[in-house]
Amino acid sequence: MRASTNPSGANRVERRMNYAPIDADGHVMETDDELRRYLPPPFEGRRALTALFPSLDGWPRSTRKSPDHTPCLQKWRQFLDQSGVAGAVLYPTMGLAMALIKDAKWAGVMARCYNNYLYAEYLEKEPHRLWGVALLPLQDVGAAAEELERCVKELKMVGGVIPAAGLLRGLGHAMYDPLYEAAVRLDVPLAVHGGSSAGLGLDLYDSFVKILVMEHAVAQQIHFTSYLLDGAPVRFPGLKMAFLEAGVGWVPYLMERLDEKFEKLPQQAPLLSHEPSHYVRSCPIYFSCELEEKILPYVISLGLQKRIMYPSDFPHERPTLEEFLADIPRFGERGDLSDETKKRILRDNCIEFYSLKPSD
Repeated sequence: MRASTNPSGANRVERRMNYAPIDADGHVMETDDELRRYLPPPFEGRRALTALFPSLDGWPRSTRKSPDHTPCLQKWRQFLDQSGVAGAVLYPTMGLAMALIKDAKWAGVMARCYNNYLYAEYLEKEPHRLWGVALLPLQDVGAAAEELERCVKELKMVGGVIPAAGLLRGLGHAMYDPLYEAAVRLDVPLAVHGGSSAGLGLDLYDSFVKILVMEHAVAQQIHFTSYLLDGAPVRFPGLKMAFLEAGVGWVPYLMERLDEKFEKLPQQAPLLSHEPSHYVRSCPIYFSCELEEKILPYVISLGLQKRIMYPSDFPHERPTLEEFLADIPRFGERGDLSDETKKRILRDNCIEFYSLKPSD
């Protein structure tokens, strides 16, 4: 997302809005030096030449930005104070490579390490404005379910994140049922989040900009297709699931395509008694959008007004805080969305998805 600041527009929006937005998808920028302090026994104090998490995919992502040594929590406080956003739900950065870890036991170690770090360094220090989702080691689904329960009960986290790339099966597969059962029992959502291009068929690309165009959208569509056609919404109709950071432009296309192919081969989706788009509309399946997407009014018209959330993606992608601060005022100036829809996207849907209790 790119935006230019518009002070007069910002003032008009602030006068019209009588609510504070809530960010459904922000990020922490965890480093090895920080994470090592939270390694559990017997790994505490150990050093290694390799990174704790694997590389996302071999592309030099972090070298695109100028060095910035401002602590990430300080950046978040600045963003919240200056944007008027009431709070944010935090996702990992390097932890999005979780599914690429080959050793299942090490995946469990790193999940626990990251989750303890997130709680101690962010959630405990800003309990009224920052919420966290648990990083889950899907290499062992039972262990992932146990870690989700620990994080919800002991660390007050509001859900779990499933990194989209590197998984062995699509997310509709029954192998994930123990995790889904735990999420329903705990009454917390799960969110699918992109971050790596590994295993998505994008290896023929020769520049990172092409990777950025495709990686999140491809990963989300792979798991969205599996989630629906393999019948996860039938097995777990109350499970809240989100597909994050690919916008919503792909959603109507895939809904229509799924319905078309299901009509031809319904026997290959035996759990479904309705067309796939029925479950998108009737089950708690959510998406994050880009606030400037021109297709938003059409997506809303499909019955998804209560399923789309605002993500800042802060502090990723853009070099300055000012560029992030322009997003909400510019969105508020849109004339093709009702004020009710804007409030749904900026605040209400996020509260409902994560079952938040903001203090404002």
